[in-house]
Amino acid sequence: MWLEAGDYRLEVAPERGASILRAEWRGRPILVPPEGWPAMKSGCFVMAPFANRIADGWFSWRGRDRQLPLNSPDEGMAVHGFVRDRPWRVAGEGVFVLDWGGNWPFRIEQRIEVTPGGIAISLSLHNTGDAEMPFGIGLHPWFFRPKGTRLVFASGGAHLRDERGLPLPERRDYPEFTAGDTPPYLDGCFTGWDGQARILWPGAVLDMQADGALRYLHVFNPAHRDAICVEPVSHLPDAVNRPTLPQMDVLAPGEMLSGAMYLRVSAV
Repeated sequence: MWLEAGDYRLEVAPERGASILRAEWRGRPILVPPEGWPAMKSGCFVMAPFANRIADGWFSWRGRDRQLPLNSPDEGMAVHGFVRDRPWRVAGEGVFVLDWGGNWPFRIEQRIEVTPGGIAISLSLHNTGDAEMPFGIGLHPWFFRPKGTRLVFASGGAHLRDERGLPLPERRDYPEFTAGDTPPYLDGCFTGWDGQARILWPGAVLDMQADGALRYLHVFNPAHRDAICVEPVSHLPDAVNRPTLPQMDVLAPGEMLSGAMYLRVSAV
């Protein structure tokens, strides 16, 4: 399914998590699945009811243990939530909905709007269960990274990580983070983010803005790939198991968690 307006066009696959397979501006790639990584099949996917990782796929909530599927068994992790590989229902032009049951029930809606002014992706998640539960949402975009790409954003720093790559309370200060052509490997979640990031490409600039619950920025910069992840998320990895870190949002039955990401490209 293609959505397009002005200089923008993107392809969405409702049957594959309502993921954006690719997005373009004036025919040049914006969002791309990274080359040589079969597990990553899209340019941007939704993360819910949690973002990033939960160690051992396990957490305890108000006296009840909950075991999640380990969809990254080599790491011993539940990764990126449940919704990216499930078929979603098309509820309108650019509107996609998924209902999830089990012991963590919710409904999530994704709205994708393409206008001549840019791309807007909004998420809203409702607790459809009968008890309070922690919830998280996020978007996992892979931005094209040709030679000459730079990423710039301001934050309060990235949390240090333990031996499993999960966050510690201590942070490393990054008053302004800049990644150039050959930046070091990075996989970290930044707090104190102001909701804005800029990707500078040869001949073009992409401006990202996030709002609502998407108040953290997770950056994954793998070595030897043609793409970089700049992910607006609502919480830190494994926060539900780490009481010394800021926690996930807790929703009462019927309550909603929402946020949006906006992308705009301009020529330079």
